[in-house]
Amino acid sequence: MKVVVGIDSFKGSASSAELNQAVASSIKEVAGVTAVWPVSVSDGGEGAVASLQQRLDGQMKTVTTIDLLGRRIQAPYFTFAFENENYAAIESASVVGLDKVVPSPETIRQASSYGLGIALRKLDQQHFDHILIFLGGTGVSDGGLGVLRAFDGAIKDNKGQLLEEGNLLLQAASINLSKLSRLHSDLMIATDVTNPYSGESGAAKVYARQKGATVEQVNQLDTNAHQIASHVHESGGPDLDKSAGAGAAGGLGGALQLIGGQICQGFPTMAKFLRLDDLFEKTDLVITGEGKLDRQSTFGKVPFGMAKLAEKYAVPTVVLCGSKQIATCPKIFAGIFSIQPGPISLTDAMNKENTLANIGNTAYNILSTIQHVFAQRTQEG
Repeated sequence: MKVVVGIDSFKGSASSAELNQAVASSIKEVAGVTAVWPVSVSDGGEGAVASLQQRLDGQMKTVTTIDLLGRRIQAPYFTFAFENENYAAIESASVVGLDKVVPSPETIRQASSYGLGIALRKLDQQHFDHILIFLGGTGVSDGGLGVLRAFDGAIKDNKGQLLEEGNLLLQAASINLSKLSRLHSDLMIATDVTNPYSGESGAAKVYARQKGATVEQVNQLDTNAHQIASHVHESGGPDLDKSAGAGAAGGLGGALQLIGGQICQGFPTMAKFLRLDDLFEKTDLVITGEGKLDRQSTFGKVPFGMAKLAEKYAVPTVVLCGSKQIATCPKIFAGIFSIQPGPISLTDAMNKENTLANIGNTAYNILSTIQHVFAQRTQEG
């Protein structure tokens, strides 16, 4: 039996590479397993650049910019060639990540995406054919107005004063994009998020609270985001309130479209660059998973993406998870298994050593069972 192992990171516990290696090491001991291919995977958010680096020839580099609070940083990015074209891949979280702050109403007021705009301008000066940006894990809720300011957009308050510091969206009343610079490189915006720019499903209403916003701040951000979206649309730009993905990463998905970017689905984009088709057409089983399996896992997340691709080659997919929060197994999966051996505290469940041991043991037991059934049927046949 040949097995592809592609498990997304268990956030706060173990990386994709660590989980894959734990599973691969365990199932190699099962009689009848002849090949195991571990592949670090991501749905196009955090961890995406590391996944590309492990699968592709290229170089990790850094670009000097500032983080969401204006502190000087060296942000990593990955350069590689694919189908005779040159790419630079960067994660929004590497510049304006939520992990760089302690979320609070104050960080909501201060956090800006301006540094991400600076980084993109510097990458654009290197004349890549494509810049690939992975959205997710950000600590900004500024509607991407910081990025637009870095590209010469003019954002003003209700008194007509130019805004330049902190979260511009909290005070923004109008935007002028007549002098907006656009990227020369093709910009690919990878995200699995489909939220629009504003509204009940928009960036502020859905995501700002987890970044530290008060109820009042959420309402102000959403009101101003709708006003900005209206200004953009009335000026001949896209309708960001009807654009799927515009609300990704605090509204960065919408802002990046205005400088020439195109939204692309996170997992299919990763699958293309990782050449997963090449592996899936020669494998017998796919093992995937993520930390918490819930209804969202069937909307663009790694387990669903892996299973959908495996289905194309009539290959069954088994899902391993730290926490299972769906009652029945969707038909696209052959089975869903929690790796926990029994009742366990959250602290113990999140412990890396426990996680790697438990996922390895679970995978071993599953493969042993499958091989035992196959062996018996072969003897009976």
